[in-house]
Amino acid sequence: MSLLITVHNKWDSMKEEDKPLVSRRVAAVLSIFIIAALVLSFYYLFWGMKAGTSMADINPNTHAAQPNITADKWELSPLVSKYGITQSPVLVIDCKYMLTGSFALSEERRDVPEGTEMNNIGKALCDATSDPAFCSKFGSTARGFSTLPFDKCTSGSKTLVYAFHSPLCPICAAQRDFLDALKNEFPNQIDLQYVCYPTSDQGVSACSRDFLLKKYDI
Repeated sequence: MSLLITVHNKWDSMKEEDKPLVSRRVAAVLSIFIIAALVLSFYYLFWGMKAGTSMADINPNTHAAQPNITADKWELSPLVSKYGITQSPVLVIDCKYMLTGSFALSEERRDVPEGTEMNNIGKALCDATSDPAFCSKFGSTARGFSTLPFDKCTSGSKTLVYAFHSPLCPICAAQRDFLDALKNEFPNQIDLQYVCYPTSDQGVSACSRDFLLKKYDI
């Protein structure tokens, strides 16, 4: 009987000793699961934030800085009304003189001698300014030259030239090559500004387009 009691007590003792070992194993397993869960949570949180940032770069709904389109919107210049422009091309020189028409297209077609357009613009610059830089090369008395009822103006020390052109005008396109060549030849004497003057609804759209493309200054 005493032997049975001893065996029973020993068995109970062994069961009591096993309990902490089992608890430690369970705790270890739970700790591993908890650590793994934390690692996965940080992983998904990190990559989720990174993916969100990347998507913000390409998301069309993201509020990014946009160019100020309204500031670049073309509007008909008040200079058109001021100088009574009704046709193109027309050059206004130093606010007081006007050169109407162009020989540029006729020169391209060889209906007039080569150099006619450049010489006529140069003569107009001489007539308006009496600048030896123009007069010594081109002479004076330009065809299509007239005086306007305005005070003379300049752009600093340069001769101010407003070129009223229509983007759909073939003569204007031909004259532009001569004007650009003249400006390049006299960069210290000429301030050339292109003013878009539409003659139709299509011309208005063309002015808006070409103004944004920097083909016109005004």
